[in-house]
Amino acid sequence: MTSILSNLFFSSASRKTLVYYGGYCLLFLLSYLALVSTISFFHFLLDHEMRVIESWLTRNAWETLVLAKLAAAVVVLKTLRLNNYLIKDSLGLIKKSELLPERRACALILFLAVFYVALIYQFGEAVPNESGVQFATASYFGSIAFYLIDFFVIFTLLTHNPLSRRRQKFLLCALLPVMFLVSAKSAMPYIDKQSIFLALHFGAMTALLSKASNNLANLALYSLLIVGPMSLLFGVDLVWADSHSVYVFPEQTPFIGILLIWLTGFIYYFRSNRPA
Repeated sequence: MTSILSNLFFSSASRKTLVYYGGYCLLFLLSYLALVSTISFFHFLLDHEMRVIESWLTRNAWETLVLAKLAAAVVVLKTLRLNNYLIKDSLGLIKKSELLPERRACALILFLAVFYVALIYQFGEAVPNESGVQFATASYFGSIAFYLIDFFVIFTLLTHNPLSRRRQKFLLCALLPVMFLVSAKSAMPYIDKQSIFLALHFGAMTALLSKASNNLANLALYSLLIVGPMSLLFGVDLVWADSHSVYVFPEQTPFIGILLIWLTGFIYYFRSNRPA
């Protein structure tokens, strides 16, 4: 009976992955809350006004978020190793992974970048941000780290809890983005128009990992050439929106067009199943 239920729903490997990743998401939220509370506490000790505290937290939001994710990742990965002494450390996993991106992944990323820019100029023009570019480094690398830390945790979990059945992979690919979105929206409830990109980026990187489970370079390349530039250049920043980007986010760009670009790109990616 247990075997039948595992085949239909979640295998032991799937359950372990979901439990550990769920614990990671919860630890991220607790760590973020603890950091924000601690920072606010020290500001209050210095008799700072609330607007000063809010301004500081906004300016340093990416550093706070990334630090909270790193703390959660360290705890979860250490716990994973304590429960199984055969598990390799993070550096060993990176060395064993493929560090060159697939050609089809490179083609996909180029397609997404070119057609997204084309879509923007088709329905208007990217208007330079009058307020000027500020915090460019934090926006670019913070956006990248926000996704990559999660995917390194997922990569580690799947490496040590491999899935063999397609049904299990499908269920996991459906549930992991939901857990990520819930944790991200809980930490940043003010996310509005960027929510679609939150789902698109995580879904895209989930698809890349599901198709090439041992290739970290695909994820890194997507983050460096899609996630980071979109945040810095076009205002797809989860924290500051287009307040500090090079261009103001083009409001007239249709979301259905963005979805069709990503869908078309990944249809190509999954159909071109020949070795790169």
